[in-house]
Amino acid sequence: YCHPCNDFNTAVKINPEEWRTWHYLINFLQSNRAFDKELENSEKAYSKFPSNPVISTDYAKALLNSGRYRECIKVLEKVNILPQEGAHEGHDIFELANLSLAVEMAEKGKYREALKYVEDSKNWPENLGAGKPYEPDTRFQNYISAYCNEKLNRHTFADKYYDTIMKFS
Repeated sequence: YCHPCNDFNTAVKINPEEWRTWHYLINFLQSNRAFDKELENSEKAYSKFPSNPVISTDYAKALLNSGRYRECIKVLEKVNILPQEGAHEGHDIFELANLSLAVEMAEKGKYREALKYVEDSKNWPENLGAGKPYEPDTRFQNYISAYCNEKLNRHTFADKYYDTIMKFS
């Protein structure tokens, strides 16, 4: 996988002011699971093109892949992705970062904090370019919420979440 990587690196060196070459390099690194290099290059690209929605999304994704969930969410708060058909990647990253934080908090026994991130994951920020679907699938969020509520001895709440999961069609 070195030859294409060398080609992408050469392209970036030839014209470092072209955001597209950075984007292709970052995507190549991600697809080859070279997450350290993905993060390193996306940080450089983001510092050059902080208002570019494609580069901002690449950077958020690299932060997500590196387990830096809070930083990922902060980048997504600043990006402005124009609404368009199929523009759901920004929201998907946002949702996954919040759910990852929720699971991390639940594993540490911080159930109330976990519930906050679960609720945040259900949001559809306008700046991320995707509108909320009529009936979004929130079964995973509901499962984490049920688990946390059980741990907090709030069994009535937990049961409501389990019921919602069972009734999903």
